[in-house]
Amino acid sequence: MTQPPDKVQSMKRGLVAAGIALAVLGVIVGFLPQSVKTVNCGSLFAADKRSAYVSDLGSTLTGSYGVTDRVGECADKRQAMILPVVLLIGGGVALTVTGFVVESRQKPETLQQQTSEAPTA
Repeated sequence: MTQPPDKVQSMKRGLVAAGIALAVLGVIVGFLPQSVKTVNCGSLFAADKRSAYVSDLGSTLTGSYGVTDRVGECADKRQAMILPVVLLIGGGVALTVTGFVVESRQKPETLQQQTSEAPTA
């Protein structure tokens, strides 16, 4: 089934636009700051362990009960964000590449159509 070229072009543009939007969304989600119980953990792409170390050190020095591991909790929180970010960016790249590769497929003319359109001598 052949599609008109303008419909194919609009489909290509739609795939490329959707792919770029997904990839950009993945990057934005990757840079969103994460926190654990008022401790800043940074983002997936830029980890900030300073607040977590200070919180752990403060609870150790004060001898508070239930020693905390904010550094480990921050690492777990950032680790949980890897899969969604990779899926968003990977899906966006795949859609963008698909949009560039899609071509309109024309049915080859049949032999009868070719001979009926051939000029007669």
